[in-house]
Amino acid sequence: MQANDPRTERSDFRKLGRLTRNALRSLVTVGDGVTLEESLAAFLLYLRAERNASPRTVTEYGRDIAGLAEFARERDSPAWLDVRAVDVHLLRAWLGRLSRRHVASSIARKVAAVRTWMRFLRRRGMHATCPADELATPKVRRGLPTLLTVDAAKEVVEAPSLDTAVGVRDRAVLEFLYGSGLRVSELCALDLDAIDFASASARVVGKGQKERIVPLGSKCRHALARWLGVRPTMVHPARQTQDPRALFLTTRGARLYVRAVGKLVHAQGAAGAGRADLHPHALRHTCATHMLEGGADLRAIQELLGHASLSTTQRYAHVSMDHLMRVYDESFPLARSLLSPPGEAVSRSASPSARLRSTAGERSARRGELAAPPRAPQPGTSREAVPCSAPFGAPLGATGDTELVEAPLADAPGGASPDDTGGT
Repeated sequence: MQANDPRTERSDFRKLGRLTRNALRSLVTVGDGVTLEESLAAFLLYLRAERNASPRTVTEYGRDIAGLAEFARERDSPAWLDVRAVDVHLLRAWLGRLSRRHVASSIARKVAAVRTWMRFLRRRGMHATCPADELATPKVRRGLPTLLTVDAAKEVVEAPSLDTAVGVRDRAVLEFLYGSGLRVSELCALDLDAIDFASASARVVGKGQKERIVPLGSKCRHALARWLGVRPTMVHPARQTQDPRALFLTTRGARLYVRAVGKLVHAQGAAGAGRADLHPHALRHTCATHMLEGGADLRAIQELLGHASLSTTQRYAHVSMDHLMRVYDESFPLARSLLSPPGEAVSRSASPSARLRSTAGERSARRGELAAPPRAPQPGTSREAVPCSAPFGAPLGATGDTELVEAPLADAPGGASPDDTGGT
């Protein structure tokens, strides 16, 4: 989901913070009869001051609870005037209406927002219970992430023209997104003093105001140096001013915002690799996957991406089939024996798909030998070659090619067949 323009987010903060301090001071005991709107104001203050939540989280949670308040007002529910009247039936009715217009991931986010809000009310004594604990979170289907091959990623990063200041900026942005695996919000929040060319690193502020250090590759450093050379030309056309702290600027001298980066990646993805579905987070997925294929362990990728949980890194770092085949071939003993048969060694430097194709015939032959063992001759008979020239699929009996048939043994009584001697 794309984030809004910072100006829109500041407007949302002003709308959500219009309640007076007197209304907040009234939130003391259950007997005060706290309204749903007053509880929302206290909840947002709690998110900003105590939880240190990101501005995006505060905005979205505020919208979700404000939507519940509007639903209660439309239904003329007593919860509009007294938050103690909020029960599981009201919450389920609200989610039932939302399910007609929103996907499962959006519903899951709203359930999380309401659950956090209700638990806050219970801790503050504004509600005796937490009805949101009875809500079931919808199952969210996670598809495979959008990924680029190494060649496609190179085409996308090198797509912007270096003849203009905008093209130089776009090249530096793409190098940063792909080379360091940054979130788009982290990229837009970068300041000039966050870049350290001496140590080839950048200081990034991620979710929850957590800082981390990410490395800068040689191409990323060159792209940044080129951008810093043309950055002074990005000024407001009328006022001739620019943001003095922001690393990346718009053509009007303001800090580059999230939606502008999304449009940038979308346009360069279509121009460079023919991928009109490309978005900034796909470059983050691609960075993690290429690092994993290059031999990096998940713990190092977790530190680079700034994930609090390793399970999140496992979801982002999608393993490609070539990497899976390579690890399987190099780790599983039976795979090693099949890939290196006696007398016909297979080069370990070959690609997994090439090695797989080179041994496909042998594996099929081995499976055939196991599935169809040679049939033992009938008692009193022996195997000998006889001519057979019948075409494939025709009845046997013609002469020409060689065919193995069972013939009576020479020492059988009178040269009789097994049927004559009672054999089976």
